[in-house]
Amino acid sequence: MKRIILNVCLFLCCGVMTAMAQTDGTFQFVDKDGHAIADGSTVTMNELTTDDFLGNFINSGLSVKNVSGEQAFIRLVYHITAIDNGSFQVCFPVNCITQDAIGTFVTETGNIQPEAVVGLQSEWFPTAYGRCTTTYSIEVMGETGFAPKISYEKLADGPSVTVIFDYRDPASVTSPQCEALASTHCYDLQGRRLDRHTAKGLHIEHRQDGRVVKLLTR
Repeated sequence: MKRIILNVCLFLCCGVMTAMAQTDGTFQFVDKDGHAIADGSTVTMNELTTDDFLGNFINSGLSVKNVSGEQAFIRLVYHITAIDNGSFQVCFPVNCITQDAIGTFVTETGNIQPEAVVGLQSEWFPTAYGRCTTTYSIEVMGETGFAPKISYEKLADGPSVTVIFDYRDPASVTSPQCEALASTHCYDLQGRRLDRHTAKGLHIEHRQDGRVVKLLTR
Protein backbone atom coordinates (compact mmCIF):
# COMPACT_ATOMS: atom_id res chain seq x y z
CA MET A 1 0.00 0.00 0.00
CA LYS A 2 2.80 2.44 0.89
CA ARG A 3 4.53 1.71 -2.41
CA ILE A 4 1.30 2.40 -4.34
CA ILE A 5 0.79 5.69 -2.53
CA LEU A 6 4.40 6.68 -3.19
CA ASN A 7 4.07 5.90 -6.90
CA VAL A 8 0.86 7.96 -7.09
CA CYS A 9 2.60 10.91 -5.39
CA LEU A 10 5.55 10.71 -7.77
CA PHE A 11 3.17 10.61 -10.73
CA LEU A 12 1.26 13.66 -9.51
CA CYS A 13 4.48 15.57 -8.77
CA CYS A 14 5.83 14.83 -12.25
CA GLY A 15 2.55 15.99 -13.75
CA VAL A 16 2.67 19.27 -11.83
CA MET A 17 6.30 19.89 -12.82
CA THR A 18 5.49 19.21 -16.48
CA ALA A 19 2.55 21.62 -16.38
CA MET A 20 4.72 24.31 -14.77
CA ALA A 21 7.37 23.89 -17.48
CA GLN A 22 4.91 24.48 -20.32
CA THR A 23 5.14 27.78 -22.18
CA ASP A 24 2.07 30.02 -21.99
CA GLY A 25 0.47 30.62 -25.39
CA THR A 26 -0.98 34.10 -24.87
CA PHE A 27 1.76 35.77 -26.92
CA GLN A 28 4.12 34.70 -29.66
CA PHE A 29 7.15 36.24 -31.32
CA VAL A 30 6.73 36.95 -35.04
CA ASP A 31 9.11 38.12 -37.76
CA LYS A 32 8.70 41.14 -40.02
CA ASP A 33 6.42 39.14 -42.32
CA GLY A 34 4.15 38.08 -39.47
CA HIS A 35 5.39 34.48 -39.34
CA ALA A 36 5.54 32.88 -35.90
CA ILE A 37 9.01 32.19 -34.49
CA ALA A 38 9.23 28.96 -32.50
CA ASP A 39 9.98 29.12 -28.79
CA GLY A 40 13.71 28.75 -28.15
CA SER A 41 14.77 29.72 -31.68
CA THR A 42 17.99 31.56 -32.50
CA VAL A 43 18.06 34.05 -35.37
CA THR A 44 20.94 36.09 -36.78
CA MET A 45 20.42 39.68 -37.96
CA ASN A 46 23.17 41.43 -39.92
CA GLU A 47 21.40 44.12 -41.95
CA LEU A 48 22.89 47.47 -40.97
CA THR A 49 20.58 50.48 -41.23
CA THR A 50 21.94 54.02 -41.39
CA ASP A 51 19.68 56.80 -40.15
CA ASP A 52 20.48 60.52 -40.10
CA PHE A 53 19.07 60.81 -36.58
CA LEU A 54 19.80 57.41 -34.99
CA GLY A 55 23.06 56.61 -36.77
CA ASN A 56 23.99 52.98 -37.54
CA PHE A 57 21.94 50.17 -36.04
CA ILE A 58 20.81 46.58 -36.58
CA ASN A 59 17.15 45.90 -35.79
CA SER A 60 16.02 42.69 -34.10
CA GLY A 61 13.22 42.26 -36.66
CA LEU A 62 10.97 40.95 -33.88
CA SER A 63 7.39 41.77 -32.98
CA VAL A 64 4.99 40.28 -30.44
CA LYS A 65 1.46 39.13 -31.29
CA ASN A 66 -1.38 38.62 -28.84
CA VAL A 67 -3.08 35.40 -29.95
CA SER A 68 -5.29 34.94 -26.88
CA GLY A 69 -8.43 36.61 -28.27
CA GLU A 70 -8.60 39.18 -25.48
CA GLN A 71 -6.55 42.03 -24.06
CA ALA A 72 -3.51 40.73 -22.20
CA PHE A 73 -0.68 42.27 -20.19
CA ILE A 74 2.97 41.68 -20.95
CA ARG A 75 6.48 42.58 -19.90
CA LEU A 76 9.77 41.62 -21.49
CA VAL A 77 12.84 40.17 -19.81
CA TYR A 78 15.96 40.40 -21.95
CA HIS A 79 19.36 38.92 -21.25
CA ILE A 80 22.32 40.59 -22.98
CA THR A 81 24.94 37.84 -22.94
CA ALA A 82 27.49 39.54 -25.23
CA ILE A 83 28.00 43.07 -26.50
CA ASP A 84 31.32 43.83 -28.16
CA ASN A 85 30.74 47.56 -28.38
CA GLY A 86 28.09 50.25 -28.70
CA SER A 87 24.71 50.25 -26.98
CA PHE A 88 21.52 48.21 -27.00
CA GLN A 89 17.98 49.57 -26.88
CA VAL A 90 14.49 48.18 -26.27
CA CYS A 91 11.36 50.34 -26.71
CA PHE A 92 8.64 47.94 -25.57
CA PRO A 93 5.87 47.84 -24.54
CA VAL A 94 5.83 51.36 -23.09
CA ASN A 95 9.19 53.09 -22.58
CA CYS A 96 12.68 52.91 -24.08
CA ILE A 97 15.58 51.40 -22.13
CA THR A 98 19.22 51.63 -23.26
CA GLN A 99 22.08 49.45 -21.98
CA ASP A 100 25.77 49.11 -22.87
CA ALA A 101 26.80 46.05 -20.84
CA ILE A 102 25.84 42.43 -20.34
CA GLY A 103 23.10 41.69 -17.81
CA THR A 104 19.44 40.86 -17.31
CA PHE A 105 16.88 43.64 -17.65
CA VAL A 106 13.09 43.90 -17.30
CA THR A 107 10.73 46.30 -19.05
CA GLU A 108 7.62 47.89 -17.59
CA THR A 109 4.27 46.16 -18.05
CA GLY A 110 1.94 47.13 -20.88
CA ASN A 111 -1.09 45.70 -22.63
CA ILE A 112 -1.62 44.37 -26.13
CA GLN A 113 -5.05 44.15 -27.73
CA PRO A 114 -6.31 40.83 -29.19
CA GLU A 115 -4.66 39.87 -32.49
CA ALA A 116 -2.53 43.03 -32.36
CA VAL A 117 1.12 42.90 -33.41
CA VAL A 118 3.53 45.26 -31.63
CA GLY A 119 7.13 45.74 -32.74
CA LEU A 120 9.87 45.39 -30.13
CA GLN A 121 11.73 48.39 -31.55
CA SER A 122 14.90 46.76 -30.29
CA GLU A 123 18.25 47.60 -31.87
CA TRP A 124 21.97 47.25 -31.38
CA PHE A 125 23.93 50.43 -32.16
CA PRO A 126 27.45 49.23 -32.97
CA THR A 127 30.42 51.57 -32.97
CA ALA A 128 32.74 48.97 -34.57
CA TYR A 129 32.58 45.48 -36.08
CA GLY A 130 31.49 42.80 -33.67
CA ARG A 131 28.46 41.08 -32.19
CA CYS A 132 25.72 41.53 -29.66
CA THR A 133 23.71 38.54 -28.43
CA THR A 134 20.40 38.95 -26.61
CA THR A 135 17.73 36.51 -25.45
CA TYR A 136 14.21 37.92 -25.18
CA SER A 137 11.68 36.22 -22.87
CA ILE A 138 7.99 37.10 -22.54
CA GLU A 139 6.25 37.20 -19.17
CA VAL A 140 2.43 37.20 -19.05
CA MET A 141 1.19 39.61 -16.39
CA GLY A 142 -2.07 40.19 -14.54
CA GLU A 143 -3.59 43.30 -12.97
CA THR A 144 -4.00 43.52 -9.20
CA GLY A 145 -5.55 46.27 -7.07
CA PHE A 146 -7.77 49.12 -8.16
CA ALA A 147 -7.14 52.52 -9.75
CA PRO A 148 -5.18 54.57 -8.99
CA LYS A 149 -3.11 51.88 -7.23
CA ILE A 150 -3.05 49.26 -9.95
CA SER A 151 -0.08 46.92 -9.90
CA TYR A 152 0.88 43.78 -11.83
CA GLU A 153 1.94 40.26 -10.97
CA LYS A 154 3.51 37.58 -13.12
CA LEU A 155 1.07 34.88 -14.22
CA ALA A 156 3.14 32.73 -16.56
CA ASP A 157 6.25 32.47 -18.72
CA GLY A 158 5.80 32.98 -22.43
CA PRO A 159 8.16 32.03 -25.28
CA SER A 160 11.76 33.16 -25.71
CA VAL A 161 14.01 33.80 -28.70
CA THR A 162 17.70 34.63 -29.04
CA VAL A 163 18.94 37.19 -31.56
CA ILE A 164 22.57 37.41 -32.68
CA PHE A 165 23.29 40.90 -34.02
CA ASP A 166 26.26 40.44 -36.34
CA TYR A 167 28.14 43.43 -37.77
CA ARG A 168 30.99 42.26 -39.98
CA ASP A 169 33.39 43.93 -42.39
CA PRO A 170 31.76 43.50 -45.84
CA ALA A 171 35.19 43.00 -47.36
CA SER A 172 35.65 39.85 -45.27
CA VAL A 173 32.36 38.24 -46.36
CA THR A 174 32.23 36.55 -49.75
CA SER A 175 28.62 35.34 -49.57
CA PRO A 176 25.71 35.01 -47.13
CA GLN A 177 26.06 31.73 -45.28
CA CYS A 178 25.26 29.77 -42.16
CA GLU A 179 27.84 29.91 -39.41
CA ALA A 180 30.81 27.97 -40.71
CA LEU A 181 30.86 24.99 -38.36
CA ALA A 182 32.14 21.54 -39.27
CA SER A 183 29.41 19.03 -40.18
CA THR A 184 26.76 21.77 -40.17
CA HIS A 185 23.81 21.20 -42.47
CA CYS A 186 21.22 23.75 -43.59
CA TYR A 187 17.63 23.15 -44.65
CA ASP A 188 14.79 25.38 -45.82
CA LEU A 189 11.45 25.40 -44.00
CA GLN A 190 10.20 22.60 -46.27
CA GLY A 191 13.09 20.35 -45.20
CA ARG A 192 15.09 20.63 -48.43
CA ARG A 193 18.88 20.53 -48.04
CA LEU A 194 20.68 23.82 -48.79
CA ASP A 195 24.27 24.69 -49.54
CA ARG A 196 25.35 26.45 -46.34
CA HIS A 197 27.72 28.66 -48.33
CA THR A 198 24.89 30.21 -50.33
CA ALA A 199 21.91 29.78 -47.99
CA LYS A 200 20.10 33.01 -47.26
CA GLY A 201 16.75 33.99 -45.91
CA LEU A 202 15.08 31.98 -43.13
CA HIS A 203 16.54 28.49 -42.78
CA ILE A 204 17.19 25.76 -40.22
CA GLU A 205 20.70 24.81 -39.18
CA HIS A 206 21.59 21.36 -37.79
CA ARG A 207 24.90 21.70 -35.97
CA GLN A 208 27.60 19.19 -35.14
CA ASP A 209 26.87 19.42 -31.42
CA GLY A 210 23.28 18.32 -31.97
CA ARG A 211 21.66 21.75 -31.67
CA VAL A 212 18.98 22.83 -34.15
CA VAL A 213 18.57 26.59 -34.63
CA LYS A 214 16.56 28.78 -36.96
CA LEU A 215 18.61 31.50 -38.67
CA LEU A 216 17.74 34.52 -40.78
CA THR A 217 20.63 35.45 -43.09
CA ARG A 218 20.31 38.31 -45.55
